[in-house]
Amino acid sequence: MRNVTSKGGFVFWLSDDPTKTAQQIRINLDALGSIDDEFGTQDLAFSIYRVPVGTEYDEFPHTEEWIQAAGTAQSLTVEVKKRDEDGVCRLYTIGRLNAAAEPSESETITVGRNTTKVRPAEVLTAQDAVDLFQHYHAHNTVPEEWHLRLQPEFSDDLVAAQLAQEQAETAATASVSNDTQTSPGAVVDQASAAAPSKYAQSEQHEDQQHRADGA
Repeated sequence: MRNVTSKGGFVFWLSDDPTKTAQQIRINLDALGSIDDEFGTQDLAFSIYRVPVGTEYDEFPHTEEWIQAAGTAQSLTVEVKKRDEDGVCRLYTIGRLNAAAEPSESETITVGRNTTKVRPAEVLTAQDAVDLFQHYHAHNTVPEEWHLRLQPEFSDDLVAAQLAQEQAETAATASVSNDTQTSPGAVVDQASAAAPSKYAQSEQHEDQQHRADGA
């Protein structure tokens, strides 16, 4: 699992003991939004994910599927990234079933100095998140009584296509820059090759990637 704070993130393993695992999940979700008096850090996000069988204790491989909560214990958003039947991993915001009938993302979740918009039925509490995380830990899925809203801009196929386009634009710009002598004061724009990132602006949420569960 991974914690993300206002001063960086850290990764650690969940216990093999189901009772201790439940405690770890609850403690970390209840701590969201709180500030450590000693170090001045604020807990921003918490997530868990499975790692391949045989992963060593000191290894933290990248994974494409996970569940994550961000915000505060009183008002947070929970997202799941999962592989769909077509093999593409997509990101979904989890909400109560009535979220399907809500027309817009009118509520604001505060994540440190950043914010994200969700539908009213997607504003959850730490207790809601505990239930979702424990079910996900046990079954690697979200309970059927919850609604999943697709965030298409974070689907792996679209992110990959955007990266490829940006890299091609960067290469083309570099080629023009090398082949053409630029007059004084002229500016050649360089395209950024950074992937979209959910909470990436300031408090570093490395695009909700990705956790170590070991379960």
